[in-house]
Amino acid sequence: MTHLAFDQNNKLVFVTSNPTDITIPGSTITWVTLDEEFDPLYEYTHSGGVATKGNLLPVDEDEEKRKDDEWKAIKYKYDRKPEYPDIGDQLDDLYKKGAFSTEMAAKIKTVKDAHPKPS
Repeated sequence: MTHLAFDQNNKLVFVTSNPTDITIPGSTITWVTLDEEFDPLYEYTHSGGVATKGNLLPVDEDEEKRKDDEWKAIKYKYDRKPEYPDIGDQLDDLYKKGAFSTEMAAKIKTVKDAHPKPS
């Protein structure tokens, strides 16, 4: 069972499967039950301690475009990540190619010498 909390303006402010003592300064919270799965795409009202699913919430096209543009700007990170070689392999390759500073190469060599790869 799902529990919904409405403020004194009948605005939905919280959804949980475990009702708790939640207070919002200056607000009166009314807890009601919902006998179906909560869907954030819909409005909800309440009466007699029971919530009722209402109309589909209007879509803010500008906000949806902003979110889509934001996702497109960072999506490449998620597309690349599984295709990169393991970071350890990348670092080992840099070490073997001599791309590290003398100090860093010495530190890595110390570790490799202390823990040699089995033959």
